[in-house]
Amino acid sequence: LRAFFKSFDMARDAGATLAIHDEGFPIDSPLNEVFLGLHGNNPHRNRLLEENFGLLVIGPRDEMPSYVSKNASIEVVKSSSMFWYKSELSLHGRKQHRQYLLQHLYQITADEMKKHPDSTRVVNMCSPLWAFFGKDIKGPENNEKMVNGTRYIMNITEKYSVVHSRFFEGNGYKSLEKMHKKFGVDPKASIDLPPDYITSILTPLGMQNKSIIIIADGKNTEPVNRLKSDPGIGHLIHLVPPDVSSMIGDMMIGILGDVFIGNPASTFSWFIA
Repeated sequence: LRAFFKSFDMARDAGATLAIHDEGFPIDSPLNEVFLGLHGNNPHRNRLLEENFGLLVIGPRDEMPSYVSKNASIEVVKSSSMFWYKSELSLHGRKQHRQYLLQHLYQITADEMKKHPDSTRVVNMCSPLWAFFGKDIKGPENNEKMVNGTRYIMNITEKYSVVHSRFFEGNGYKSLEKMHKKFGVDPKASIDLPPDYITSILTPLGMQNKSIIIIADGKNTEPVNRLKSDPGIGHLIHLVPPDVSSMIGDMMIGILGDVFIGNPASTFSWFIA
């Protein structure tokens, strides 16, 4: 997603039109993984991308639309170059443009949800929320939720915080060390997730007694178990059930949280924040 967003910066700085293929990057991944309504079966997808974002959508063999001049100069840029691109645009200008992109991407997503509320993608996006807050709640008001035939018993406060636990296959400390040298962030806390680190963030915000939902990559259970066993906040900790956890669903519950504690080395956390 960072590479996709920065591709707009690159095109703007060069005074060029941004063209993308109708399959592969960024259509199939990451856009269609994170948002709805951008799949190949949507006959209006290319029009939506062109009208909302000014994108030129081309075929797999660089087949340009007929209205594009045959003498047009075309430059192919790798996603890695976009990822690390530094724009001439001000930080304020980039923030405004990111906000515009996200608003329209989620508007397309919302329209797709209205059209196909029972589709697999919609279920994947909403299942973590349904597990905690319910959909078609059955039985008395005892926090019992039914999702896809499975009953969950939760005790979630109306306001809640979300913590992203990411292990990075053991290489995360190296990334955090770089972040520590560059930005001064703690080189271990966002991976180890000590309870006092969490409470030091939530207490000034008045969220220390509110539910804390954990979204995790499942690679390292030690930080989550440490939080659950803590006498101060353990009773507030809830892990997204593995059978309803998905990238698109975990991302949505993180975005809708009142407070988000992420990992500065994770692009997944960056997007939610």
